[in-house]
This record gives sequence, structure tokens and C-alpha cells, in this order.
Amino acid sequence: VTYTYTDNDNYRLNNGKIEKYSASYEKKVRITVYSVEDTSAKTEFVFGSNGYRTETANNLTYVMPDVNTTVNSNTNGIRKTTIEGKDIYYPVVSMHKSGSNSWYNYFSVFEAVTIKDLNGIDVYNTSTTTLPTGLTVIGGFILDESGDISTAESANGTTIFNYSTGKEIKCSTYSSYGLCYYPDSQFSKSTNSRDEQTIVVKYRYTDSNGTPFYYYVGYWCEKHTKSNTCVTSDTLITLADGSQKRIDEVTYDERLLVWDFDKGEYAFVNSSIIENHGYDWNEVIALTFDDGTKVKVVNAHGFFDADLNKWIDINATNASNYVGHNFTRIDGSSYKTVKLVSANVTNEYVEAWSILTKEHYNCIVEGMFSITPPATEQLAFFEIGDAMMYDAEAKQADVEKYGLFTYEEFEQYMTYEQFEVLNIAEFKVAIGKGMITYEELLWLIATYL
Repeated sequence: VTYTYTDNDNYRLNNGKIEKYSASYEKKVRITVYSVEDTSAKTEFVFGSNGYRTETANNLTYVMPDVNTTVNSNTNGIRKTTIEGKDIYYPVVSMHKSGSNSWYNYFSVFEAVTIKDLNGIDVYNTSTTTLPTGLTVIGGFILDESGDISTAESANGTTIFNYSTGKEIKCSTYSSYGLCYYPDSQFSKSTNSRDEQTIVVKYRYTDSNGTPFYYYVGYWCEKHTKSNTCVTSDTLITLADGSQKRIDEVTYDERLLVWDFDKGEYAFVNSSIIENHGYDWNEVIALTFDDGTKVKVVNAHGFFDADLNKWIDINATNASNYVGHNFTRIDGSSYKTVKLVSANVTNEYVEAWSILTKEHYNCIVEGMFSITPPATEQLAFFEIGDAMMYDAEAKQADVEKYGLFTYEEFEQYMTYEQFEVLNIAEFKVAIGKGMITYEELLWLIATYL
């Protein structure tokens, strides 16, 4: 190969001055080309200790564990489906809870299968933190009673796992790293009880040689019980002018009365989230205070315990423990405490509602200082001192220690207005204190925004 090379960095003396000039040279290189064996990239799939094999059906190449027997197990087992008379096997693993509060479930994409490029270029496994090039989620389906995937696909026809790059997370509650998917609301927040079920996800992986491979992974979800909700639909919320309105009639245009823990005084803000949880059979806790105030709690609700000087959740299990405690309620332009004298639990078919307010999250429910779960624990970022105010020094120390989030860290998830309204900056303190995980925060954002 003959080519011309130009060197631009040459210098010479011209009339006593140094000047820069270019010089070109002709160069020749001899290249020897050999005919070699095809080494285009191929793909290896590993299903645990089973290895893999392939089967062709519907003109598609399916990759599956190298087994010929179905293991009858919901978790960590092997199941099969039939496509064009061919047996297609697939692994089943358990979904994982986000944590003890079980706000959502998620699954680790590569927990059941590892994809290897035989050239050593790419290996996708439980340490993979981004969606690999060539991997596509074809669909997620609830497995029907027959256990036949093809029937399930035909019956549902809808992808229930809506993956997007904005939902890549590190699954810190399962392992230090890993690419995880969030299921949609059918499985993420248990506002309604459901029985255990298996969700099957169909994947397509196209290797660097352009060859597509298809495989299934089943994810078993355990039975979900009723999650925290809030109060009954006839519960009265205090508006900015002091009047009250049923929670199911409150709109986003109305300003509500809230307590500002930074200033130790009332404030007037709009709602950030108003949620109707619908009708269902729920545990209803009828709370009665010594001034005659009554509140009907659905499953759980947060109140400010003046004796403990913090927000607490009252539910059917712990309600009797708080009888005799003093709780904070509105008293004109100030506040006072009233004693909880009884808590009666019944099971009723009722409609449940909940409200969060702009920046402050709390509101006044039947005159009582309240906050909706799960905000009770996860949103109480800072230590509360005297006069219903944050301890300023302790708060500053927390901010200096843990920092605050910036909008740039969340601009892919929300608008700047939403970032401000939901006070996302201070969540960094809550994460630092272990009150909430980053994954749980992303789930809340994905669920409500």
C-alpha cells in the first residue's frame, strides 16, 4: 500500500525568524493477507448448572435448560410449554421484595440465565447493570392454570413488564449489582390482595453475528396481602380557610392546611397526590379520642404521637398499644393534644383514599395531624425537637453528612416542578439513614408520576 504522509510540525529559520511549515512524504507498507477460518461471534447460554440446548419451533430458535423433565416447583424449578409439538423448557425463580415494607417486587434479569459471547467480548450475568445490546423483552404473561405459555400469551396478549432505560436499578436488597425490572401495578403495589402466581417473560437475544435466540424465564410471586392504605371516603380534610371537605371530594386546585416543621407553624399548599384505592374488604380501625374526635382508618394511617414526639402508623395489629397515648390535633391557630381512648377493629367493604400534600406531605384529617403510609417512616427525615419543629442543628448535620439530591440526578424521571413538589432533594438524607432505598424511591416515582 502506497500512501502520502504529511508532517505539519516542521520548523525553519527564515530571515532571522522561526516559521512552521508542512512537508509531505511518500510511504509504502507491505500487507500480507491470509484466508482464515470464520470466527464470527457465537453465543452461549448457561441456565444454572443445567447448561443449555436449543429447539426450533415456529421458525424460531429457542434456548432452554438442558433437561428433559419438568420439576414441579414454584421456585427455582423447571417448567415446560409446548410449541408446534416441541417441548420448550424454562427456569422459574422467585421474585424479590424491595425490603421489609414490601412496597414492590422486582426481578433480577440474569438470575436464571447467563449469556456469554464465546469471543469473550460480552458476558451478561447478575453483575450486569444496563440492558445489553441485542437483548429485548418480547412480553411478560401471567401463566394460566394449564401452565401452557402459548395459551397464556394468547389469552393475555399484553406486556406486563414495561421495561425502559429509566428503570435500570442496582438491586441492593438482593445483591450489590444487577439489572432489574419493575413489574407494573398488578404486582408492584399490593393495593388489592392476590394469590400467588407465576409470570413468564419472553426474551430475544440477538448476538453480534445477527443470530436471534429466544428463551423464557418464569418468575414466581408469592401471595400478597393488603398493603397500607389510608382512611375511608367520608373522612374530612381541613382546607386552608379552616373549612372541611370529604377526602373523596378534594381536588388538586384546593389548598389544604398542613404543618410546616421547619417553621413550626401552619402552611397552605395543594395536594401532590390524591389516590382512590377503590372498594374492597378492608380492616377498618375506628379510633376515638377523648375530645370526641373519631377517625376511620383503612388498614393503616399515620398520626403524630405527642408522647413519642414522632409520626407513628396505627394499624389493626398495633392499635391497642397506642390507646392512652396523646396525639396532636388542630386548635385554632395553634395545636393541642388529645388522648386515644379506644381502637375497634372490624372488617368492612369500604372505599379507601389517601392524600399527600406539596412539599410537606402531611395534612389535617378530622382535625388530627396526619400523614399517609408509607410516608410515616420513610418521609420523617429529620429529628423533631420542641414546638413541633425540626431540630435545626440536627437537620443541618444530617444534610452535611448525607447531602441533598440535585434535579440533574432525576431529570430523566420527572419535571423540575415535580422534583420540587415532592421534595425529592431531601430523600438523600432518608436513604443515608436507611429509612428508604434508592430503588424504593424510583419505584414511587414510576408509580405515581
